[in-house]
Amino acid sequence: MTEADLSYLNSRLRAFPCFDVLDASSFHELTATATRRAFSPDEVLFTQGAPSAGLWLLEDGSVKIVRYSPEGGEHILRLFGPGDSFNDIPAFDGGTNAANAVALTLTTCWVLPTSVLRGMMERHPGMASRVAEHFG
Repeated sequence: MTEADLSYLNSRLRAFPCFDVLDASSFHELTATATRRAFSPDEVLFTQGAPSAGLWLLEDGSVKIVRYSPEGGEHILRLFGPGDSFNDIPAFDGGTNAANAVALTLTTCWVLPTSVLRGMMERHPGMASRVAEHFG
């Protein structure tokens, strides 16, 4: 991870109130587990019903969250752009993806693994409380 990548990731994560309860060591552990991924237009990031890979942070590009009807119709639930996060709830509760995510343009995302987020909440009850407040 480059210094610029780390700086971007740190600034994005500091914007989440649930992470401000982490000590420096735990925050570093969290950022060290993040992976940066690139997607082409129309490439699927994740599918509905699959286990959540984690919390997604959109660095560049745009993503649509969609559900498909049995007849093949597409229902766009939400559009995301640079600076947005998505798939938050399944990332924290360990559930499955509620919909599909598809890149609309060349897209760069960071993913914080669900297993790491859940482990952090177990070790840091203050983080779990913040998550509950935010999504409750």
